[in-house]
Amino acid sequence: MSKVKITGNASGTGVFTIEAPGTNNPRTITLPDSTGTILDENSSLPAANLTGTVATARLGSGATSTTFLRGDQTYAAAGGKVQMVTGTFDGSLSSNLAITGAGFTPAGYIIHASNTSGVGDVSFGMRGTTTQGSVRHLELGTASSKWGIDASWIMYLAWSGGDVRCQHDSFDVDGITIRRIPLSSPAGDVRYNILFFG
Repeated sequence: MSKVKITGNASGTGVFTIEAPGTNNPRTITLPDSTGTILDENSSLPAANLTGTVATARLGSGATSTTFLRGDQTYAAAGGKVQMVTGTFDGSLSSNLAITGAGFTPAGYIIHASNTSGVGDVSFGMRGTTTQGSVRHLELGTASSKWGIDASWIMYLAWSGGDVRCQHDSFDVDGITIRRIPLSSPAGDVRYNILFFG
């Protein structure tokens, strides 16, 4: 059978003691069938020797299931969220409208809205401002297309019977809310495509 051999070191004078814990239960320590050094809390382990999955709680302060480790050894929230949402709404109504489906609170958005004849606006908004500032593309698809700065409207569509006008109201946990403020009595649905990003 195999034997256990404990060998002292002739160049040292220290006494190493193997001590049993205060227990009434028999225990067995099985040695590995390989040559190496037993590790303790003061030992270092090469990262290449690690296998399996390390629990999130063992990765240090700031580590969660939604963060990643940066090059400076700090944790940051994962970003790069993008979601396209499409739909229609009644341009004649004067009320708030929640546009949902982003799946997260957007940091910003790009919105294209048009009427049934193809005339439309392109605007974008960013979270973190106290104003309703936007950049608006006027009358897409016509000879008078141009870029314009508008501090009030994210949509302003010329329509039969009146104009469809909308303002940004809020960023929400699943998209945005806009305020519909029609001028006169526009008739028909507005088609929109919104690219949310976070």
